[in-house]
Amino acid sequence: SFTVNVETARQLLSALDIRDVTLPDALGTAPIQVEMAPSASTEYVGPGYALTLHQATSPSVTLPDGVDMAQLGYAALRVLGTAPEQAELLSRQINWNSTLLVPFPTDTNNLRQVTVNGEPALLMTNGPRNSQGGVIYWQQGGTIYILQGSNLSGMRDQEIADLLVRTAESVQ
Repeated sequence: SFTVNVETARQLLSALDIRDVTLPDALGTAPIQVEMAPSASTEYVGPGYALTLHQATSPSVTLPDGVDMAQLGYAALRVLGTAPEQAELLSRQINWNSTLLVPFPTDTNNLRQVTVNGEPALLMTNGPRNSQGGVIYWQQGGTIYILQGSNLSGMRDQEIADLLVRTAESVQ
């Protein structure tokens, strides 16, 4: 568990020039409780690619009364550089009650929603200028998956996206 210093969080938003996010005072009134089960990771490496798959049971998150998880999700997406319109759309589509934000790569500049086995997924690639890899996040049943592709030099952004989605859809 952890308690958010709301004033410091607001200062961070201000320093990042994010003016469209409002953090409720209630956020700092009680600890945020996060319960996570063990997770597993495996790595596949070959000529011209490296894929890492992380798998974990969905966490259980308890917020202080008066705090909306979708609002915090929106704030996190904005801090990560997501445009307001896209952050608004994603924050409404993601089930924040069973999804915990995980660290996103700092060199990501292309974020979009895709579908994996009929479920919404979040795909991040480095964009057309620096296509070397990407990450796809999705949830199926009570399990969260993160598939990271790296060392994919020579592949264009759309090729990386297609590879990650196809690979994610093969996970059982």
